[in-house]
Amino acid sequence: MSVLNFPTFRQLYLPLAGVAVLLYAWKPAGFRRAGRCVAGLVILSLVVLYQTVAPAMVRSGDRVAQRAAGARLEVLLAGVQADMAVVQIGQSSCGYSLSFDARGREVWKLIPATNEGGVPLRRSIDDRTVEVLAPNSTTLAVSTMVPPDLTPRRARIVPPLIAAGWQRLPVATAHTPRQSKGAVTSFRLTFDRPLTAYVFLHVSGCVELGRWRPT
Repeated sequence: MSVLNFPTFRQLYLPLAGVAVLLYAWKPAGFRRAGRCVAGLVILSLVVLYQTVAPAMVRSGDRVAQRAAGARLEVLLAGVQADMAVVQIGQSSCGYSLSFDARGREVWKLIPATNEGGVPLRRSIDDRTVEVLAPNSTTLAVSTMVPPDLTPRRARIVPPLIAAGWQRLPVATAHTPRQSKGAVTSFRLTFDRPLTAYVFLHVSGCVELGRWRPT
């Protein structure tokens, strides 16, 4: 339903549904009841067919974008040591994950997107610590759902699960300052190794990729 609720889709299938209703209610002279029902069923069949085809078209478009993202990721990781773990910043709006194309690298989902879907701001505090900030008037999309680890070398984890305080993660320690009303607008990650030992890649939109280098 979320796919079919896109404005461009509504502009197509809702008028078809309206035509079906009008045909069913239409009673012109000489137009037999059976003919009116057949016409209505034809339009309804078109609506059902469109609802079946449209999501497949969207998935096909997503696959094209994901293949392009895989090629972009290969360029971003060119020359990077194979044992360097990837820290994913943000998330894809169409379900793409760097772990799809990371070729066996560990991928850590430690830095969430904002609640509006944007990529948060980052700045390095020292050689092991990163501060993550939400833009003004937004909060970070902190989740309590841990995704399954489908392959042994592609470990994935969500960002800090607590509103305030310290939390130990597998490759870093997170500290979230106390916030008003429990809204998480910033936190810090202190990694076990120097920041230069990780590759920081941000994901935004559907499959827009980019690299962040600590400064």
